Amino acid sequence: MTLSYTRKYIAAALALAFLLCLPNLENAHADDAKVLDHAGLKAMLENLGYEPKERKYGSGSLYYRIEPKLNGRTWYFNVRAPKNSRYIYVQLDFGKYPSETSIPRQGLIELLKENGKTTYSSFFIASWGGFMLTSNLVNRNVKPVDIRRAIEEMMPLAAKTEKYWNSKKWSKGESSPADAKKKVN
Repeated sequence: MTLSYTRKYIAAALALAFLLCLPNLENAHADDAKVLDHAGLKAMLENLGYEPKERKYGSGSLYYRIEPKLNGRTWYFNVRAPKNSRYIYVQLDFGKYPSETSIPRQGLIELLKENGKTTYSSFFIASWGGFMLTSNLVNRNVKPVDIRRAIEEMMPLAAKTEKYWNSKKWSKGESSPADAKKKVN
């Protein structure tokens, strides 16, 4: 009976030791994860058939501009892998809007609703005053299919929602925050 008890004790001790070492094994593999840098991102974009053009934001951060087409229309993407960042940013740039007060309220609501329906992307207003659609990919073992999937989800979504983000398509009758203020006064 003591032999059986000893075997159970040893088995329990080994199981506990295994469980305690599990987090360390996970971290050992995390160090093996491939992180894409700026040059690697360019190579990946080229291998996908894009022609990345290097550009620089006002802050000095580098990015690549790619211009894929969907149904004969060109879309303008900014793609970047900043140093020391957890993410690769794939962003569809819709350009600057005329003014904050001119944005139709219903358009913003519709874009927020779309954020809840998308898998990889979300709409936002950039600090510089532009509408953007972004897909932030965790920069660990990113494959070309991940970038292609993000881009291919974003283009039809942008086309479908254009009347909400493109100021040239805003109807004159839609209310903006400025219009709502005028009605109250």
